[in-house]
Amino acid sequence: MLTGRRPFDGDDTSTTLASVLKDDVRWEALPADLAVPVQRMLRRCLEKDPRRRLSAIGDARIELEDAMAPAAGASQLPPRRRWPRSALLAGVGIATVVVLLMALNRFGRPAAPLPPDARVVRLTDRAGLEESPAISPDGRSMAFTAGISGTRQIFVQLVAGGAPLQITSDAVDHDAPRWSPDSSSILYFSPAVSGTVQGSVWEIPALGGVPRRIVSSVEVPT
Repeated sequence: MLTGRRPFDGDDTSTTLASVLKDDVRWEALPADLAVPVQRMLRRCLEKDPRRRLSAIGDARIELEDAMAPAAGASQLPPRRRWPRSALLAGVGIATVVVLLMALNRFGRPAAPLPPDARVVRLTDRAGLEESPAISPDGRSMAFTAGISGTRQIFVQLVAGGAPLQITSDAVDHDAPRWSPDSSSILYFSPAVSGTVQGSVWEIPALGGVPRRIVSSVEVPT
């Protein structure tokens, strides 16, 4: 308002805010005879370093009121030009807008969410090789295979802890357990026992029970 143009400008809000943070004010554009207290107040309002900037717009008003008040012993000094109240209030308006823009740019953006704490938890401690872990869709259980009496069997372990539950006990290997979408059952592959088929896909309840054949492979050509 004192210079007839904006102290910071841009094609849109983002570039204007970037100019507020990075660009210097054209102080030479201020009127040459602008009162020194007003110039000093404007510089403090537009200071880039927040430690040197006025912390509240009320402080700017106090400085302006002091500049407008007659100085002690003024009757003994030669008269000097005083800026009208409207010009001083214009300085308050400029400072208010700039402080609000800088506060909006600093505090208006949402804070980036903190990454969740990561921790490593050991779920199984059986002796021997444990393979093919699969976490259930609900995140509560894990299925895996482990060796029992020379064959690989399916186990289910609660993520919260406790002893694993063995849900298969056939005299054949069971591989690659995978959960159903509702976490109620587990699908697994059993290799062929004889040379007539290549193996089958079975489904069994997550807490154990009678397995059900889902897919039988094609016969081996003779």
